[in-house]
Amino acid sequence: MPGIGTLTAMEILTELQEISRFGSAQELASYLGLTPPEYSSGDRVRQGRITRCGNKRVRSCSVESSWFLISKDPKMREKYLRIKYRRAAKRAIIAIAIARNLSGRIRHMLLNHEPSAPVRP
Repeated sequence: MPGIGTLTAMEILTELQEISRFGSAQELASYLGLTPPEYSSGDRVRQGRITRCGNKRVRSCSVESSWFLISKDPKMREKYLRIKYRRAAKRAIIAIAIARNLSGRIRHMLLNHEPSAPVRP
């Protein structure tokens, strides 16, 4: 997968251990601390910054890999630019989409024992 080299892959595998313990991609994102808390009252819904609870090492690896991923994967770059237009660049990478999506892709690859699909420019 673009952005994930040998050392990053070893870090992810070591820290996550058994990937099947996460029932969904949302559970993995929550474990990594990539989900924003929600403060709701009546009709108002407000989301905060990422929780930063969970595994700091894998979160930082996935964020670093996300920066590289948007330069290689046109679909993720388009998603990043769309969110960046509405919000800040760092927020688009971390909390909103890219790092969470990357963690879901990693989970899918590890559960199904299949390599990443090749990225076409």
